[in-house]
Amino acid sequence: MDGILTKSGSLRSPRLLSPIRRYARSLILLALEWGSQRHYVDSVRDHTGASGDPLYVDILKYHWIEENQHTKTGVLEIERLARDMRPEELRRAFDDIQASGACRPTFVGQVEQEMATLQRVTGGKFTESERTALAETLHQSMTAIWAEVAFTHPRFKQVA
Repeated sequence: MDGILTKSGSLRSPRLLSPIRRYARSLILLALEWGSQRHYVDSVRDHTGASGDPLYVDILKYHWIEENQHTKTGVLEIERLARDMRPEELRRAFDDIQASGACRPTFVGQVEQEMATLQRVTGGKFTESERTALAETLHQSMTAIWAEVAFTHPRFKQVA
């Protein structure tokens, strides 16, 4: 089920969100999709050579193609939403993005996977305090990296 993760951990239908929140959510998704494309282009596409795993390269390539389709529909959705909004509502949507830490829920599953991989590779176990510290550090790192990659994408800057 598609939805928005609330602070309580429950999913909320995007249709129940105000137009400002839908617009902000659409901007975040578009930024992450362009960020994913940028990751492929900058890190993988031209650097495969002998060091690249062909299956991994193919998976990222097809993910890039899928994200390209998402960005096209995302831009249309943002345009449709923005058309009916006043300038102050558009500004409020950007303020909501900055103030909410809206990208954090996106990385919950990824952080868990990273921590599980680290435990499996090292054969170690984390104490609860180590697990909490590692999870918080990974959240901060992933949010900072993706915010830099996604929100500074040249195409995103044009749309936003």
